Amino acid sequence: MTEGVGNWNGYGLPFLYATNGEIIWFIDIQDEKPVSRTISNFHTAPALEQLFSADLKPSRGRLLDTPIERIEHLHDYQRNAIGAIESTLLSRKRHLLIAMATGTAKTYMTVAEV
Repeated sequence: MTEGVGNWNGYGLPFLYATNGEIIWFIDIQDEKPVSRTISNFHTAPALEQLFSADLKPSRGRLLDTPIERIEHLHDYQRNAIGAIESTLLSRKRHLLIAMATGTAKTYMTVAEV
């Protein structure tokens, strides 16, 4: 389908939902590697507009093009943590947990990551 209603940049349905009445699964098939995830509620119309118009390629490119080595005063374990965070974000995973001991400059590492 290339014309008329039901065509969103070449997609007939860019967003898919499935539910069993209790759990709602959502998938954005515009992603290079679409992965379904559970959501708590169906998206609103403005949220769907935002999802449809979002272009994640520049932010993904920035992650790939900005070497961790450019961040000064990091220890090896902090660089490893930042690398793991970025790898997780690039693979479209949404749940992250960073656990580091007291005094390991978690705040500095987090600000450096941002």
